[in-house]
Amino acid sequence: MKLSDLAARSVSHTLLFGDSKSGKSTLVSKLANQGYKLYWISLDNGHGILYKLPAAAQDNIDIIVLPDVKNFPVAIDTCRKLLSGNETKLCHFHGVVECTPCKTNSQPFSTYHFNKNGPKDIVVFDHLTQLTDSCMALITKGKDIDYKPKLDDWGSLRFYMQRL
Repeated sequence: MKLSDLAARSVSHTLLFGDSKSGKSTLVSKLANQGYKLYWISLDNGHGILYKLPAAAQDNIDIIVLPDVKNFPVAIDTCRKLLSGNETKLCHFHGVVECTPCKTNSQPFSTYHFNKNGPKDIVVFDHLTQLTDSCMALITKGKDIDYKPKLDDWGSLRFYMQRL
């Protein structure tokens, strides 16, 4: 087998890690200038940097804004469903998969099917710290505000994050 044949079939996973405000999002966003299709999952409304791109590059970005907060930890469930690879219909307002209130009120949805992504498609999670916070908020939902996570809670967090 030729190396080029193997590379064409391979899927790459890359984690870009660095200090806050070090330019990670700016670096990744420049891929849109190179003709890549970015599925940008904004977990903390940090997608403002994308507006600095030229209009043609902005057209290569499909933004998914997840309004994730402690009492509404939508990000972990939505991201898990998106990464399942199955067709996923996501409401624009809540970031919820198959959102019943939005269906009832004929609100807009987008459909994603990440199993059909090709080599020029890139899924970006901005940022993973918020995704981890969302997961812990889901695990500790209903607990007092001063609840300190126990060993089993940390084990659940590990389970969810490993699956991602």
